[in-house]
Amino acid sequence: MIKRLAIAAVVSSTLVGILLFILTAPGKTPDFAAIQSRWRPSQSTLLDRNGLVLHALRTDFHGQRGTWTGLDAVSPVLQNTFITAEDKRFYRHHGVDGKAVMAALWSNVRGKPLRGASTISMQLATLLPRQKRHNHKKRNLL
Repeated sequence: MIKRLAIAAVVSSTLVGILLFILTAPGKTPDFAAIQSRWRPSQSTLLDRNGLVLHALRTDFHGQRGTWTGLDAVSPVLQNTFITAEDKRFYRHHGVDGKAVMAALWSNVRGKPLRGASTISMQLATLLPRQKRHNHKKRNLL
C-alpha cells in the first residue's frame, strides 16, 4: 500500500512538474550585449582627469553589484570548480535538471534527508527582481 502511494505521489508530482514547466517556460532570452548594456554597478566612482579613481561610493543599497568581469578574465579552473560544485550536469540540461528534480522528489517521498535540485540557471533566476522574471504573472496564478 505504501509503495503504491509513493509511486502515485511520484507520478502525480511529475505530471504537475511538467505542467508547471510548460506554463512557466521562459520567453525570448535577451542576448549578452543587451544584458551587459543594462547592467549598472552599485557604486559610483569619481575619476580624475587622467581616469584614476579618486573615490568610490556605494550609491545603490538594494543590492551589491561589483564591476563587470568578462568570462575570459576568470580562470578556467575556477569556472570548472564552480560548475562542478553547483551543477554537475550543467552542460547536459537547459536550465532544469530533471534527473536531480526526480532524485530529490524520490528522496523526499521516502522520508530521506531533504536534498536540493536547483541548477546554476535556477539560482541566478532568483536574483532577478520579481517584475523582470519571465511569466511571473502565470506563476502567481498557480
